[in-house]
Amino acid sequence: MHIHLVIVDDSNIWLNIAERLARSNPLIASVSKFNDPMDAWIYLQTSHANVLMTDIEMPMLDGFSFVTMFGRKLHIISSSTREEFANHIMKLGCSNFLSKPFSKEAFDTAIADIYQRASTGKASRKVVKTFG
Repeated sequence: MHIHLVIVDDSNIWLNIAERLARSNPLIASVSKFNDPMDAWIYLQTSHANVLMTDIEMPMLDGFSFVTMFGRKLHIISSSTREEFANHIMKLGCSNFLSKPFSKEAFDTAIADIYQRASTGKASRKVVKTFG
């Protein structure tokens, strides 16, 4: 399986951090990034992406909306500075939750988990704790 990752975050800082981590991960074949959720939504309609990493709090379309719309089609990693979102987003069908700030190790663990589940067909979900 090749991971084709789409990253959506309205914070350019977090968008660039996630992109840098993704490009250094050997399991990820391609990366597309968007700081405008509407542009990402349009792209996801026709792309061959199989993993989406989305911030939760964004204007127009938030992470909850992305999980609701694409949770059955894509593996989704959501991220937020607010850990209280984790349980709700996981119940909606998110694959993994990363609490910001997240480390390279936490990011790589989430990607490896999705890669393993996609390869074996298992459907587990988990919240990745970062610096706590």
